[in-house]
Amino acid sequence: MNEKKKVLVAVDGSKQAFDTARYAARMLSGCGARITLFHVRINVDEAFYDMGINPAGRQRMAAIRAWQNEQRKAADELMEKSCDIMEEAGIARERITIKAEPRKVGIARDIIKESHAGYSAVVIGRKGYHSIKGLVLGSVANKLICQLRHVTLWVVGGNPGPNKLLVGLDTSEGAMRAVDHVVSTRNGFNERQIFLMHAVRTWRGMSPVPTPLMAQIEEERIDALIAEATESIEPIFKEAVQRLEHAGYKQDRIRTEVISGVESRAMAMIQYARENDIGTLIMGRRGLSRAEDFIMGRVGHNIVNTVRNRAVWIVV
Repeated sequence: MNEKKKVLVAVDGSKQAFDTARYAARMLSGCGARITLFHVRINVDEAFYDMGINPAGRQRMAAIRAWQNEQRKAADELMEKSCDIMEEAGIARERITIKAEPRKVGIARDIIKESHAGYSAVVIGRKGYHSIKGLVLGSVANKLICQLRHVTLWVVGGNPGPNKLLVGLDTSEGAMRAVDHVVSTRNGFNERQIFLMHAVRTWRGMSPVPTPLMAQIEEERIDALIAEATESIEPIFKEAVQRLEHAGYKQDRIRTEVISGVESRAMAMIQYARENDIGTLIMGRRGLSRAEDFIMGRVGHNIVNTVRNRAVWIVV
């Protein structure tokens, strides 16, 4: 990214939102991108009606104005704290724009509308201020995952480290766009490690066990299948490594891996991230099959709904 690139970071005052701002700053501190901190305030009529109070009437106008002032003050404090967090993580204050606006349609839809203003990525926390305990994803995050199809989305859980990135590759166009997005966020430092992974599903990893005939056929062909899959992904690995090296990543900081015999590509990617303490998982929104993109690629959908204390990038 560069100074012409913009990234939208949605914040709502939750601890996760502050951790999300910190993560975004660490990722973007050296690439020159400009950051917009975006906050949607609740409208006064919504808040009063939620409490069973009709805001109409002169006797309530003073209370309403006081409430509005408190909301603006809280939003100002929220945005100032978010700015401080991003500055501490390496983003210069002049690269940060603040937008705290009253809700127009809905929080998710207001974020989506703002995202059309030339942003290269939208960053959100997995759960917001009003998320229900026990839910895997907050309602706003879930809506954005399903509806935000024109711009890359970062979904951040917990406070993941910024220096290890795992890119799931296949032979689709979306996979290489994921690599290009990694290139665009390069911060100029050499600490960052890039893991390029391709997962090969085989019957050996399936549960329940396939029929004896299928198992016999699989055992006879498994080596050939893995070799074929490895051969088909090698040009993709080579191209990805070349793009990363051209961007300044050193070869010894790039690792390629083919994982075979798995039942689920998503779970293979998650397990690999856990084993290697990788904080960010990245994949293209679309996989090899266009049918998989009815909402989003199945691999990406499964990952973002399973992994919690890591960041997931869904690249368009």
